[in-house]
Formats: sequence, C-alpha cells, structure tokens
Amino acid sequence: MKKNIIALVLMSLLVAPVMADNSKVSGKGKPTAQEKEAQKLAIEAKEEFDEDRVKDKKDKKHKKDKKDKKDRKNKKDRKNKKDRKDKKDRKDKENEYNESKVLEKQSNKKSEQDKKELDKGSEKGKESREKNSKKWWQFGSD
Repeated sequence: MKKNIIALVLMSLLVAPVMADNSKVSGKGKPTAQEKEAQKLAIEAKEEFDEDRVKDKKDKKHKKDKKDKKDRKNKKDRKNKKDRKDKKDRKDKENEYNESKVLEKQSNKKSEQDKKELDKGSEKGKESREKNSKKWWQFGSD
C-alpha cells in the first residue's frame, strides 16, 4: 500500500510538467499579421537594446582608454619634472662644490701672498709687519 501511494505521488509529480499549457503560437497554427508584427517589433527592440549595450561598452572602454592615456601622460610628466629637479639639484651641488674649491684656492693664494710679503723687505719692516699682523682675538700674547 505504501508503495502504491509513493508511486502515485511520483507519477503525479512527473506527469504535471508534461501536461503544462503549450505556447501561444504552437497550438493555434499560423500566426496572424498582428502577431508577426509584434514579434518583429520585439526582435527589433531587442537588437536596438543590444546595440545600445555595445555602444555603451565601447563608450566606457573609450573613456577608460582616455583616462589611462591621461594617467600615463601625467605619470610621465611627473617623472620628467622629478628628473629636471634632480638635475638641478645635482647642478646646484656641483656649483657649491666648485665655489668652495674656488674660495679655498683664493684663501690659499692669500695666505701665500701674506707669507711672501713678510719675507720681503728689510728686517725692520718684517718685524713691524709681524707685530701688526697679530690677530685681534689674541689678547695679551705679547
């Protein structure tokens, strides 16, 4: 008995989809002119919708490409700007280094010139120059 009930339930579940209503067109024969026109309009609307989707995708891709191109350009500009700044910094450092070298050379020449001046002239002149060349910060070192 249980087997019969189970079989009956299974049969009803399996047969129900088979007995479902047929589509509108399949049971009536040839479609009418209005149905054909409606079907054509539906197909055209779907094609237009698909074309719009494709166009939207192309537009999005185009915008993304433009943005990517702009980003690459900005990145390149930033890199060039950084390179120019680095070059300028290097040039400034080089100039500072050269200036310090020049100042060092000038101070060496000046000290050599002072020594040469001290060696020139008479003994009396040498003594007076040595006396006068004492530095101002050397107090009481007579």
